[in-house]
Amino acid sequence: MTELELATENLVKLLADAGPQVVVAAAHAVDHRNPVAQGHSSRIAAIAEGIARRMNIPAGQVEDLRTAAFLHDVGHLTMPDGAALEAPGHAEAGEKTVRAADFSDAVAAAVRNHHERWDGTGMPDGLAGDKIPLNSRILALAETYEALTAGRGVERMASADAIKLVTEKGGTEFDAALVEALGRSIRDSSPEPTLPSVALPAVATAS
Repeated sequence: MTELELATENLVKLLADAGPQVVVAAAHAVDHRNPVAQGHSSRIAAIAEGIARRMNIPAGQVEDLRTAAFLHDVGHLTMPDGAALEAPGHAEAGEKTVRAADFSDAVAAAVRNHHERWDGTGMPDGLAGDKIPLNSRILALAETYEALTAGRGVERMASADAIKLVTEKGGTEFDAALVEALGRSIRDSSPEPTLPSVALPAVATAS
């Protein structure tokens, strides 16, 4: 067994016994692998939850979404040091990790498909429209909005400018209904959610 395989096995064991603090710690470990990603997962969790609540998504599904938001990039912890932030294969690796740790199918699917696009041009499966799990669609939008407003990989934008940009991509890259919900969420609350506003995720039981 290689050192990387052993680290992956240990990560699965840790997550299998996870309480909320362990899930959050795993997210922070991912974020700390890249200096521009500090607080990335926490912000995405807050943004995604805001979208979900404006869509009146059931509480149980919101819990799965919050958990997936913290774990969406956990696949990076199974990849070699120095791998790019959006390295190919990290979503599939993340799905494999969370399934092995007995998270729910909904959490695993959200992790796998968070880089899919509404028009079918995303990855890893090229899913389109409603074929993309709802929580994956929310994560994709939340991640882009967070990147724009945090200046992660792009010049930092004001919230209003970021909303304008993702609105232009509604119906192509993003689910237009979710873009509208994001706009309402941002208007109703602080445009830059902070860590204290993020509820700790509940770990779903194995299905």
